[in-house]
Amino acid sequence: MNCLDGKLNVRWEHDYKGKRTFCIIKYNGDRIIALSKCHKQDVYDKAIGRKLSLARVLMFGYFNKDERTTVWKEYFKYCNE
Repeated sequence: MNCLDGKLNVRWEHDYKGKRTFCIIKYNGDRIIALSKCHKQDVYDKAIGRKLSLARVLMFGYFNKDERTTVWKEYFKYCNE
């Protein structure tokens, strides 16, 4: 998923066995990674993992409110395609 005029690239990697989702953002030459992990008794859900990991990666402070809003809007467009 590309945002902010191509300056930001978001992708997810899913580890079904470990019930983990990694969100990897490339922004201005930096790579930022966040993780969401299920409890061992929870059912793994890719959509929930994507949302949690994206929320965590956006909390790092690299992004201002307008950028975060744009990323979330693009994410919801991406999910509805």
